[in-house]
Amino acid sequence: PMLDDLGIVPALLWHVNRFQEQTQIEVDFKHNGAEGRRFGAQVETTAYRVVQEALTNVARHARAMRARLEVRVRGDEMEIHIEDDGAGFDPQAAFVQNRGLGGMRERVGLLNGTFRVESQTGKGARIFIALPLKENA
Repeated sequence: PMLDDLGIVPALLWHVNRFQEQTQIEVDFKHNGAEGRRFGAQVETTAYRVVQEALTNVARHARAMRARLEVRVRGDEMEIHIEDDGAGFDPQAAFVQNRGLGGMRERVGLLNGTFRVESQTGKGARIFIALPLKENA
């Protein structure tokens, strides 16, 4: 309901605050170009669910102390960047073993977006997402 009523930035702020309270993992949340704006329901839902899953993975698997979330709107695209200082992993193996990552990639793909994961053991993880904002994308 918060996403429907208030939009992506307030919904993510609420989620990040709740996540920090529950996990004690500090999240640096930055946003640019999305404040006070509304986007298509599919874009907002996908953005929220992907961030939710990424932070869940940080809490469950990364053994991280900190994470960074950035949501930026530039032109006809919403960019989402999630990064942690955790244990890292082999991305190829993780896509086979972890349904969460595959589900995230699938959600983004349904909107013709791009999804990329970078990680190495001991060096944390980074997820880069771009969602097109045009209706016909």
